[in-house]
Amino acid sequence: MDGGAAAIEVLLQNLINLLNDEFTLHQGLKSDARKLQCNLKMIRAYLRDAEKKCTTETVKIWLRELEAVAFDADNVLDELSYHLLHKKVNKMKSSKDKVPSCFSSFNGISRRRNMALTIKQINADFDSLNKRAFDLGLQNMVVNAPAAAAAHTSIETDSSSLDPIFIGRDDDVSKLVDMLTEIQDGKVFSMVALVGMGGIGKTTLTKRVFNHERVKARFGVSRIWVHVSQTFDLTILFKKILYKLTKRRSDEVESRHEILEKIQEALKTKTYLLVLDNIWNENVQKWEYFMNFMSRVTSTKGNGIIITTRREKVASIVNPFYNYHLKLLSDQDCFSIIKAKVVVLPSYFEWIGEMIATRCQGLPLAATVVGGVLRSSKSIKEWRFINENWLSDGKGGENISKILKLSYDHLPSPLLKKCFAFCSVFPKGWEIEKHELIELWMAEEFLHPSRGEDMESVGDMYFNVLLQNSLLQVQMIDDYGNVLKCVVHDLVHDLASSVLSNNADGGTPYRYMFLKEESSPIPKEVAKHLRTLFLEVGKEKGYQIEELGRLKNLKGTLEIRNLEKVHDNEEALKANIFGKPNLFDLVFEWNDGREDETNDESVLEGLQPHVYLKKLKISGFKGKRFPTWVEKMEVRYGPQDSCVPLYSLIKITFCKCSEIDEIPTLEHLPNLKSLSLKKLKKVRFINTSFNYLTSLEIEELHALECLPQWLFLNNKNLSYLRISKCHVLRELPDGVDTLNSLEYLHIHDCENLTSIGNPSGGARQSQWILHELSIKGCIELTELPCQMLESWAPTIEDLKLEGLRSLKNLPLLIDCLSKSATPLTQLTIKGVPKLMAANSGSVESWHFSSLKSLEIDVSVEWSREDSVGIAETVEGILQRCRNSLTSLHLKGVENWEWVPQSIHNLTVLDKLRLENTGIEELRQSIQNLTLLVELKLENIGIEELPQWLLGNLSSLTRLYLWNCNKLKCLPSMDAMKHLTKLKGLYISNCPELRIDSEWRNHHQHVYIEVDGKHVRMS
Repeated sequence: MDGGAAAIEVLLQNLINLLNDEFTLHQGLKSDARKLQCNLKMIRAYLRDAEKKCTTETVKIWLRELEAVAFDADNVLDELSYHLLHKKVNKMKSSKDKVPSCFSSFNGISRRRNMALTIKQINADFDSLNKRAFDLGLQNMVVNAPAAAAAHTSIETDSSSLDPIFIGRDDDVSKLVDMLTEIQDGKVFSMVALVGMGGIGKTTLTKRVFNHERVKARFGVSRIWVHVSQTFDLTILFKKILYKLTKRRSDEVESRHEILEKIQEALKTKTYLLVLDNIWNENVQKWEYFMNFMSRVTSTKGNGIIITTRREKVASIVNPFYNYHLKLLSDQDCFSIIKAKVVVLPSYFEWIGEMIATRCQGLPLAATVVGGVLRSSKSIKEWRFINENWLSDGKGGENISKILKLSYDHLPSPLLKKCFAFCSVFPKGWEIEKHELIELWMAEEFLHPSRGEDMESVGDMYFNVLLQNSLLQVQMIDDYGNVLKCVVHDLVHDLASSVLSNNADGGTPYRYMFLKEESSPIPKEVAKHLRTLFLEVGKEKGYQIEELGRLKNLKGTLEIRNLEKVHDNEEALKANIFGKPNLFDLVFEWNDGREDETNDESVLEGLQPHVYLKKLKISGFKGKRFPTWVEKMEVRYGPQDSCVPLYSLIKITFCKCSEIDEIPTLEHLPNLKSLSLKKLKKVRFINTSFNYLTSLEIEELHALECLPQWLFLNNKNLSYLRISKCHVLRELPDGVDTLNSLEYLHIHDCENLTSIGNPSGGARQSQWILHELSIKGCIELTELPCQMLESWAPTIEDLKLEGLRSLKNLPLLIDCLSKSATPLTQLTIKGVPKLMAANSGSVESWHFSSLKSLEIDVSVEWSREDSVGIAETVEGILQRCRNSLTSLHLKGVENWEWVPQSIHNLTVLDKLRLENTGIEELRQSIQNLTLLVELKLENIGIEELPQWLLGNLSSLTRLYLWNCNKLKCLPSMDAMKHLTKLKGLYISNCPELRIDSEWRNHHQHVYIEVDGKHVRMS
């Protein structure tokens, strides 16, 4: 679907949903609202055909006019929603303090009349558009509402798709590393200009050089990476360099001179490497000023500078020592990238794949993106259609635009396309935090979970789909391989921006904007349509908080960062937050790297919101007390300026408020559903009450001693509960097993927790719906009551017990699970003693037939006496999931040569990880695993992998050998001849292992990585 069409479809569906929910019930507007609803459905029916014909100018005009009318309708319904909420709040207020409502009968009648006239006009506009659609020959194609489920069936996602693919540039890496590390004596620095067209891989190559071991050894921590893009503002550029050096924002630095002094202080005796990525500047004076400073910033010689640019003229202006023109990849290299992205490529697909590779014209970004599209296309017919209809033989720049558009068009739902387009609100080169992006998608109502899902899991799935299609790129991962941050390639950013604006003449209203000092101020004609605004407060005019004062129509979400730059209450009041009744979601954020709180209390006092606020987040606040409106969760409102509670609040988050020792009063908020308390290091008790929560997160409250006894008894509707890193918390209150709506329970890293409460002891009920139970890192926890697990077992799908070294009743818990008809799909038991059933007698009655992923560690408190019981328990579990298990991780005990014999019955297993286990025991078991795609062997104490080990693994694509200290050689070439699908060999911490050149040359199609470094073929 075209970008604009996708945006309109989501907007229309939201309008239909709003009308369904409440507006048709509003007295006096029933008939008009019902007609509007019919019109919206008719428009959606035409929309699908319009997207196919949007190459014609008349259809493009129709789409633009449709979007404008849809936006008007959205604004009208917003206004109506506001007045309905206004009426509700006043009703609550009058029942509380008997103050007469300001929403008088006369005003109500007048307002309804005006609203009805406006809706009549919008209906007339939609009638006209429907008639014109018919005249244009658009077909009325009735469709269902866009569903998140579409993405489930269209795209397969997994963590392996996040691995970086780097092919065809190894020689370039070596040459560039030499240029930077072999600098002639006496030179202050060596400068390299890396020149090439967009998508040719300049940034990817530079990252490899930046993180090369020789480069790290030479420059150490003084390696600075700055994304420059088209704005070459010297002050901003120096600020970025200073931040990279110190990891502290230069918030209080007023002048360029002060910034330069701080950079000089940080670098005065160090040898630095500076990367300026994506330079467009052609101003000679600016460049000379910059270079004059950088040549004097340190007393050392042999520094390095790399710039990347698309423009030859830029390279000539910077006058580098080396002008390095990046060449296009060969068609074969492009084909290798496509194959790596597709993962499994049948041989009869290769001929069409090679043809498609030629269309990439040597651009690795094009190959990566098109590979992501082809991965979800399962037939030769689809591949041929893409080759013949979507790709052309045009010039590189034109063709990569078509390939990027191809990847966008293949996204499986309008909602997912909207999530992608939203990414363009961030500036180019911005590091986007994954969790923040998903929260923003949620706030914009782009995530529509199907039954049994939550919005976070849908957002996570969408995020992975965009990564797989290379529309997002991984920027930072944690130690476990989870993505923390991503970036958007500049060319992809251009695509997202064009999708969001949908209009070359700028006629389409902007709904989202990210405003910081290097961006452009908000034009007046744009401001009135904004739904979401991210403001980074600056010191320059146009970026100060007072700019918000003139945005009278701002609605939806407002996020204000860098609030430490606001001086006091008076300055904060200029933002006029209270005067913006359509702002429903507010985020107030201070940088947390400050030494003191200065004026936080005064500033937050001046940011009092309107009474209709629905979501509030306060982060980084360092005042000792919250202002009155936060402490009491009430604001002054109405003609008598009386105090009115924030009745409409449904979600509150307090994060990194390090000096606060009490939680604000919350018991009077009847609509509060979600409460998140994070990193409040001085809070010892929760003294306020809350009674209607569905979601509660308590994370990193290091001083929290206990939770209130009423917590679970008063919040029967809790569906999500997460408690983590509360280091002095010793027990949970009773009643957690009475939460009949609880779906997710996570208790992590509370190392002094000894009890999760006593079981209720009441009669068993049938309505428990717990899907996920995860208890990790609670090293003092002695018992998980069996009665609780018995209550939850009939619905649990994911159970994780990890790092519970004091748990005494694991055998009884295993008995509970084995007796229940549990729908378990994932079971993890690691770091828990006595992994054995109390009664392993009747294996035939055990219920694990739905299990897909199993991780078990039998090593904790292992003994020879228990080994038989352990073996029987593991065998029993494996026998009962032989037709469902796809992933198995088994950690054994050194010097216990044992592997479960039941492995050979696992007919659909595709991932196997064995740690501290025997190998000889595998001889019979592994031969039947013909569907195995991934094999990981860790700490296997042998010198040579046996010749029979890999013989029948015809589907194997990835082999991992980790921490095998004695291993000296790989199986022979003859033993591996059946591994025709092997794509990657990953070796880590195997110090004795040698891979000879003959073996490497014979397996040139295999990507080999040793201790994180790619091993090149000779």
